[in-house]
Amino acid sequence: MRTYEMTVILRIAEEDFTKGKQQLNELLERNGVTVEKLEDQGNRVLAYQINKEEKGHYLYFEVRSDPSVIIQLERALKLMQPVLKFLIVRKDEHQQKAPKKSVKPAAETVPEPEAPAAEAAEEPAAEPEEGTAEVQEEAPAEPVEEASVETDESAPEQDQPEEETKTEA
Repeated sequence: MRTYEMTVILRIAEEDFTKGKQQLNELLERNGVTVEKLEDQGNRVLAYQINKEEKGHYLYFEVRSDPSVIIQLERALKLMQPVLKFLIVRKDEHQQKAPKKSVKPAAETVPEPEAPAAEAAEEPAAEPEEGTAEVQEEAPAEPVEEASVETDESAPEQDQPEEETKTEA
């Protein structure tokens, strides 16, 4: 048995809503589906019209069932008059069983060795780090300059033969 999430949108007319909810409960019981959670989300405005309806009554279920029964549920829900739309999705099993991640306090982290920190304090490391930062900032500009240098180098080569021809003539 797997766990599924099912959302059903029923017509908001009182008769259609009560009839649809009753039919839905009977359908679930008849097929042996276990309802773990039922949440009545109330009336909502639909994003677009469905069967000339602008509002719908939302019901959210978490159910346990066999996959073969879900196919039968989908067929039956398509034929139910009060149902505007429905969606049945299998819940991920890893989300259900995964333990919550705990945040470790900073005291449990491994402290860094003190020797490199002492050496860094003795050496004037601030200036080379700034220089490397400048090089990193300039690094993206270098390929552009190289590309322009290549085109500049190719241009003089074309000009040189013309000059040679002029001197020869």
